[in-house]
Parts: sequence; C-alpha cells; structure tokens
Amino acid sequence: MLTWSQRSGDTKPRFWRRRFVKIYPNHLFTWLLALVLALWAGETVTTGRILPSLFLVHTWAPDLNVIASINVPSWTLSCELLFYITFPWLSALVARIRTDRLWWWAGGIAAVIMLLPVLVYALVP
Repeated sequence: MLTWSQRSGDTKPRFWRRRFVKIYPNHLFTWLLALVLALWAGETVTTGRILPSLFLVHTWAPDLNVIASINVPSWTLSCELLFYITFPWLSALVARIRTDRLWWWAGGIAAVIMLLPVLVYALVP
C-alpha cells in the first residue's frame, strides 16, 4: 500500500514531508487532548513519558510506561513513522532486484524472518 503513495521522481524529503503532513497534525491535536485529560485525571506526567509520545517514538523504547503514555492508541502511528522513515531506502533496494528474481528474494526474506526466532533462541541462554 505504501508503494502507491510513492510518486515517480520523488525525493526522500518530499516523500517524508507528505507522510508527516498526513499523520502529524491529527496526532498533535489528539495528543494535546489526551495530555489535558491525563492532567485533569491526576496522572503522573513526566517529560520522559510525554516527549517520546509527542514525537511518535514512544514504541521504540523497551519500557511499557513510555509506550503506554499519554495517547495510547498512537502506538500505531509510531510504528507507521518507522515504516515511513525506512521506506525510501527499502524501495530503492527492491527496485534494484531483477524482476525474475523477486520471488526468490521474497522467499529468502520470509525464511530469514521465520528462522530468526529459532536462531535467537539457540544463541541466547
């Protein structure tokens, strides 16, 4: 789906700007509303909890208190932001693959994804 939003001759900054304008204004409004409600409800609000949420990087932290801070449903936007950041590079890499080898690459990547947990389980005591 994300490839449909890519335009021919698009630069990375233009792509990122369009994606940012798509999600951030609504996020900022709902984040402010959630912050006001949290303060009104007497929730403990610290900069370590609100800033990651404001900048949509809260799900990148391995701390449930940060992930579930202020505007909890915005975790999806945080994940979406990671895809938006990486997409131009991944798209450029995929475009370099010859079309007759795409299925081989897809199968190889799927195999790596499935084998990674097994490898981690085997290596981590």
